Amino acid sequence: MTEQADLDKALAAICVTSDKSVGEALGFSPRKAANRGRFAKEVATTILKLPLGARWEVDDLKKTEIEALDALIAQTPSIMTRLEHYLPRAATLKLLVEARLGGKITSARLAEANEVWSALVSELVKPRIRRFLSQTLMFDASGNASVSLDALTNLLTGDYADFVKKQAAGFISFVGGYNELLIWEALVQRGLEASIVRTGKLGQGDIVVTSTATNATAPLNVEVKSYAARERLERALDNTNPPKIGVGFFINPSEFNAASTTRLLNTQTTAIYMPEKTLAALHADVLDRTNNAGGLFYRPLSMLADDVAAFSLSGSSAFAAFKVRPSS
Repeated sequence: MTEQADLDKALAAICVTSDKSVGEALGFSPRKAANRGRFAKEVATTILKLPLGARWEVDDLKKTEIEALDALIAQTPSIMTRLEHYLPRAATLKLLVEARLGGKITSARLAEANEVWSALVSELVKPRIRRFLSQTLMFDASGNASVSLDALTNLLTGDYADFVKKQAAGFISFVGGYNELLIWEALVQRGLEASIVRTGKLGQGDIVVTSTATNATAPLNVEVKSYAARERLERALDNTNPPKIGVGFFINPSEFNAASTTRLLNTQTTAIYMPEKTLAALHADVLDRTNNAGGLFYRPLSMLADDVAAFSLSGSSAFAAFKVRPSS
């Protein structure tokens, strides 16, 4: 049976179930179940009536409807293939990433999981841009548009610039929150759930790791960034208490040159984690720089969970262990 057939079967089953039963199956309390279940059934009915390959344009949902839709997506992730203009909660999107990965998000697959997530979000965001352009420009039957240079300039500096700014305002925080969730999930899969908490408070990292080691005088602060380090990474680490590490899905190796590496080390940061692809492209002058404990400063994302697990048992000495990078 195809994914589409499986989805249709699941939606059809929802349509013939009572509102309350649907809501309870989605995890809502008896007080909320009927209301949330009713909307979930409306979604199922709407999608089943769509022509083959068409998507339901999701607009202006109430908070309760968003709750119901996210719960429905969490239970049946493939429903996202029939929605347009909708970005689910990060926790819901995580389930879609896991479905495409064919497994859980582990430290060894962090970079891969981020690539899957990026592609998925692109699929969800592109329809918004297409919709804006279709409402702004005149397209012919072949999907082509003729526009003068002046008109295009006015569009890009006017309405389109405003549109992008509004999209970015909510999207930047969404991306940051999701990348943090990826890191959190990798640590959970390593069995560290009891040792980690989310904070982001003054002086603390986005994630704080406790240690049972007798020599651990303070918890480990994990500062999470997305794709660009720029001055944001250095500033955030400078304002975070040691011991601390920086983690990100950085894509530009030139951001970690000799000068920036020295500045990062001067913040008393113990290690910086990045995708293997970015790490491999670092200049030889910085690749083998070491931290105050004598361990390598720049490390692959795949090592993150094991290093954090070692800290939870032995404290900061865990970051002295990685001294020689394997030759490729």
